[in-house]
Amino acid sequence: MFLARISRADEPVTGTEQPLSAEVLAERARQSLVVVRATDRTGSDSGLGTGFVIEGGLIATAHHVIGDGREIRVELPGGRLVPVVEVYASSSQQDLAILKVADLQLPALPLAADDKTPQGREVVALGHPEGFRNSIVSGVISGHQDIEGVEMLQLAMSIERGNSGGPVLDRQGAVVGIVTRKSALQDKLGFAVPVRLLRELKADPNPVLMSRWSTIGALDPSQWAVLSGGNWRQRAGRMQVSGEGSGFGGAFVVYQSR
Repeated sequence: MFLARISRADEPVTGTEQPLSAEVLAERARQSLVVVRATDRTGSDSGLGTGFVIEGGLIATAHHVIGDGREIRVELPGGRLVPVVEVYASSSQQDLAILKVADLQLPALPLAADDKTPQGREVVALGHPEGFRNSIVSGVISGHQDIEGVEMLQLAMSIERGNSGGPVLDRQGAVVGIVTRKSALQDKLGFAVPVRLLRELKADPNPVLMSRWSTIGALDPSQWAVLSGGNWRQRAGRMQVSGEGSGFGGAFVVYQSR
C-alpha cells in the first residue's frame, strides 16, 4: 500500500524534497504573487512592492512598502485591484507586514520549517522589480548579518525597487526569507528577513483596521491648517511632508492654530 503525506499550504516544509529548477519554481509561485500598492492622501503612488500569500486571506510584504497611514491595495495576478481591509500584523523594526484581504482565492506559498540557512545555499527571489511583473533572479545566501538589530540574510543577487516584500525560495519551493532592502554600494547584493521572524509575527499579530491605519500620524485639523499642499504626517513629535508643494518655488506650508 502506498501512503503519501500531503502538507497544508501554511504548514512548514522541511526541505527534504528534490531540488527544483528556477523555471519550475517560478511557474509554481506565480499565482501566489501580488503587487502591493500604497497611495498618499493625494492619490499618488507612494509605495510599490511585492507581496505573497501565506494563508487564506493573508499576504506578507515589507513594512516600508505600505508605510504608515496610506491607502493600500493589492493587484492580483489577473490584474484586478482589491482593497486591504486590515493590517493584520506589522513590525517597522523588522520591516515586515501581513495584510488581510477579503475573499482571496489564491494558493499560499509554504514557509520553510528549517531555520538553518547556511552560507552558500542556492535560492531564488521573485517579485516585480521596477514594475516588471513576476521576475525571478537566482543566487545564493552569501552570509548572515545583523543590521540595526535585526537578523538578515545576505543575498548574492540583483535586487531592485519593487522586489521589496517578495519571497526568497529555497530549491524545494519553500519561503526562507522576505526581501527588504538592497545594497546602495553594490549591484548584486541584497538582504532578506529570515522566515522565522515572519512566522513569529503571524503567531502574535497586532491587527489594525484600515479605517484606523489610514489616520495614523494624520494632523489634527483643529490644530493645523495645510496652506501649500503636501502630504503631512506627525510622528514622534516630528513633522514629515511628502508630495509636491504648491507654494512659491514648490514650498510646503502648514499653519498651527492657536
